[in-house]
Formats: sequence, structure tokens, C-alpha cells
Amino acid sequence: MSTQPPSGRPIWEPPHPPEPPAAPDASSSPSTPLGKHPLVRLGLGALAFIGFMLSQQDVSLLTGSGTVWMGFTLTAVAAAAGFVIPATPRWLRALLILAVIISFGSAVHDELWLQHQRQKISQLLSGLETNG
Repeated sequence: MSTQPPSGRPIWEPPHPPEPPAAPDASSSPSTPLGKHPLVRLGLGALAFIGFMLSQQDVSLLTGSGTVWMGFTLTAVAAAAGFVIPATPRWLRALLILAVIISFGSAVHDELWLQHQRQKISQLLSGLETNG
């Protein structure tokens, strides 16, 4: 009695695992680093532009300045991402920093304007209390 099946391999020998897949070719991997891809530059620019536009919105005593600060935050995130991604060009980094500075200045100016308007209303209401 033979212990070998018709395939010629002994019964107790486990089957061999399949060959591992071949490593991908260098041609299938992206040839440019992440920061050099035009969509990364476009995304950073779009995020900074949206944040900058939000930071330039009008404020009032009823709405407050939350939108302006959100715009500053988005612009600052875009600038930080521009410095984290190593292949970001210098001109884009400079524009992002300029947008952050202008956004911050606008937010601070709006806060000071709101504070001034609140003081005017407080003086008006305190004048009404003393007269009436």
C-alpha cells in the first residue's frame, strides 16, 4: 500500500503557500513628492482664500465676530500646512503668511470696534438711568 496520492506528493506534506506578489514597479509610484503636486498647492491656496474672505466679513453687535475668527483660523491652518509640507514653494508660503497677518489684523480691528460700540451703548444707557 502506497502513501502517495496520484499527484506524487506525500499525504502528510502540507501544500506550499502561493508565491508573494511582486513589488510594484517604480514607474507606478508617483514621481513627484506630495508638495509639488499642483492639487496640493491649489488646496492650500483655496483654504487660505476661503479663510481670508471669511476674515473680511462685516461684524455687528448682534452677530459678533465669530466668522472673522473662523476665517483667521482657516488661514492660519493653511499657512501651517504650507510649512509642514516640505515641497511648498517659498512664494506660496509668503502669500500664506501675508494672508494670516492681514486676517489677524482684521480680526483684532473688528474686536476693538465692537468693544467701542459696546462702550457707547453702555454710556447711552447709563445716561438714561441717571436722567429718568
